[in-house]
Amino acid sequence: MSSRSGWPASTRRWATCADLQRHHIEEYKAWVGAKHGRYTGKPLNRISIKNRLINLHCFFDRITEWGYPNPPQRPLIFAGDLPIVDKPLPRFLDDAAATKLMRASRADSDPLSRLIVELLARTGIRKSELLGLTVDAVVQIGSAFWLRIPVGKLHNDRYIPLHPQLKEMLDDWITNHRPTGLRTDRLLLERNRPLTALRVATALSRLANEAGIGHVTAHQLRHTLATQAINRGMSLDAIAALLGHKTLAMTMYDLCPDRRQNRC
Repeated sequence: MSSRSGWPASTRRWATCADLQRHHIEEYKAWVGAKHGRYTGKPLNRISIKNRLINLHCFFDRITEWGYPNPPQRPLIFAGDLPIVDKPLPRFLDDAAATKLMRASRADSDPLSRLIVELLARTGIRKSELLGLTVDAVVQIGSAFWLRIPVGKLHNDRYIPLHPQLKEMLDDWITNHRPTGLRTDRLLLERNRPLTALRVATALSRLANEAGIGHVTAHQLRHTLATQAINRGMSLDAIAALLGHKTLAMTMYDLCPDRRQNRC
C-alpha cells in the first residue's frame, strides 16, 4: 500500500493509517489480486498475495504495539482474507517404481548410498532424522530389533521395527565401513564427517535415474511407505506411530488426496 505500488496513494482518499477503513482493505485485495508481476508479466500467485497481506497485517500490528502515531483504529485484516495456498501431496511411488528403486539400490557398489535408500524406504524416517541417527540407534527389545529415532521435529522419540535385511546392512556398515575412534557418534559418515542433506539428495537422485523412475525425494519415500501401509491394512494408529505423528489428523493429511475438499 505504497505510492510506488500505484495504489492507493494515487487516489488520495486517506492521509494516515488512522483513516483506513475495512473497505480500503477490500479494495487493496482486489487490486493486488489483479496485479501483474514486474518480471513475469503474469498475475501474482496465491503465495505472493498471501505474503503481502501478512506483511501488511504485521505492519499494522507493530505500529499499534510500538505506539506509533495514527495507527489503525481497529483490526483491518483477518485470517479469512488470506488466500488458501494449495499444498499438493508429494507423488508417492507405486509398487513397480518402488521395486525398481530398491533393485537399483541393492545393485549399487556404494554401501552408503544403499543404506540411505534402504533406511528411508523401509522406515519412513524424515531426512533430518536420518542425518541425526547415532551409532546406538539399533536397540533390541525382546527378540526383535528396533531403530530408535531421537527427539526431533515433534519433540518425541519413537521406535521403528527393523526389517532383518536392514538390520544386517546396519551391522555391516558399523563393522566394516564406519571408521572407529571418532569423536562424533553419528551413524552415517562420509570421509569421517557427518552425512549432509546434499549427499542424501544426490544418492537418491542418482539411484532413481538408474532405476528409470525420475526424480525421487526422501519425503516421497516416507509418503510411499505410509501409502503401502494403508493399502496393506495397517491401522491409522499404527501408521501414525510409525511416522512419528502426534495426531491422526497429521496422518490423514499425508494419506488422503481429497483433504482440501473435506471428503477424507
